[in-house]
Amino acid sequence: MDIKLIFGQNVRRLRKEKRLSQEKLAEKLNITAKHLGAIEKGESFVSSDLLDGIAQLFDVSVSSLFYSSSEEDHRQRLSEIDAIVDEELIKAITNIKVKIHSLE
Repeated sequence: MDIKLIFGQNVRRLRKEKRLSQEKLAEKLNITAKHLGAIEKGESFVSSDLLDGIAQLFDVSVSSLFYSSSEEDHRQRLSEIDAIVDEELIKAITNIKVKIHSLE
């Protein structure tokens, strides 16, 4: 999928989650609603300053704006799995230490 389209879809999704109209978001970003519409459709891209402004406004990482929702879901799932593995490893290490100390 085109990176500009993924980016635009993410901006649109975040805008709608915040219940902002295109006009309101464009005003906050100091651009025209027409420019924002083109960004959301993947027809136009943003400057680095605007990219940073969008990420800050929505309180998301810049990189997250470039992942499709399925990729973001996948990354979230991996993060959850990592947390479970870490927790279980800590438990296992603690149990091993207890068993070793009981041998002394």
